Amino acid sequence: MIETTQLTGVWRIYRSSYWLFDADNLLANTAGALLGAVLAGLLSALRRRIYPDRPQSVSPRIIVARRLTGMVCDGLAMVLLGTAVAVAVASNA
Repeated sequence: MIETTQLTGVWRIYRSSYWLFDADNLLANTAGALLGAVLAGLLSALRRRIYPDRPQSVSPRIIVARRLTGMVCDGLAMVLLGTAVAVAVASNA
């Protein structure tokens, strides 16, 4: 997905592509993501070995109102950030 974004010039916001779409870059990004996933798995296994009695995840009971409030706050942040980016792009055009 990142490489496609680079190829299309960031969804046609800019007239030309700012980054280069290159097979080497694609391989490096894929290898980095794979390495990160493997390291996360290894660190998780190491944590379970070091702290075997510790619960892996604590799941407190979350009421519907609290979850809804969090979702509304996330949506509001997305709208405000999107608006700020749109204004910044429009003012530079």
